[in-house]
Amino acid sequence: MPRTPSTPSTRRSRADASPYVRNSSPSKPLRTSTGAQSESISDVDVEPLLRAEVVRARQEAARLKAETAKAKRDLRQTQKDKKKIEEEKKKAVSSAEAAQSASDKFLAAWDIVLACPGCQATMEQPFTLGECGHTFCHSCLRMWFQRCVSRRLERTSNIPQHLKKPPYTAAQLTEIVQQKYLTYVWYTCPLCSKCIDAKPIETRFLKELVMAVSDVFGPITHNLGLDPWADSWIDADRL
Repeated sequence: MPRTPSTPSTRRSRADASPYVRNSSPSKPLRTSTGAQSESISDVDVEPLLRAEVVRARQEAARLKAETAKAKRDLRQTQKDKKKIEEEKKKAVSSAEAAQSASDKFLAAWDIVLACPGCQATMEQPFTLGECGHTFCHSCLRMWFQRCVSRRLERTSNIPQHLKKPPYTAAQLTEIVQQKYLTYVWYTCPLCSKCIDAKPIETRFLKELVMAVSDVFGPITHNLGLDPWADSWIDADRL
């Protein structure tokens, strides 16, 4: 097929129709919204903003660091306080144990020193026998002296039934003396059996010691009155 000669008009139409041919005519740039923002940011100086952000970040970091340091100090102080409390608790327990041990030793010594040889109880009202120096509680000596009277009455005839066995009252002892049922009474020590001629003497030192710690053992249970031996001791001059 014979080629058709090209003409200038033909060449122009082909060039216009080809997609690979650039448009040589100048064109105005399209203005978009993104482009507008870029231009507005570029117009603002961002360095002061960045510096302000850096300052705020440093301040926040400093604040957090200070709070962390304070929390660590508080934790250490709490641990120290807890350790101190534990030590004080151990000291208190040790002191309580020592006090309890001392109290037990004191009570043991108290029982040994103030124990009545007759009943083994604490002597609330101690009395000492002058002839031998032995000390007993009033109750034990009273019962022992009444037994001494009853042993003498057992050897006497025509004794009323109510006078044969103790315990006696002061009025019964008076009746024994008035009716001459006894000519003498031989009193002895309950421990060594030594003859006792005088009434027991109240041991005031031991009594005051008992009174000083009576809150531990309780108050004295009874009052002896003016004559603690009125129902158990008969004076020789009355016979």
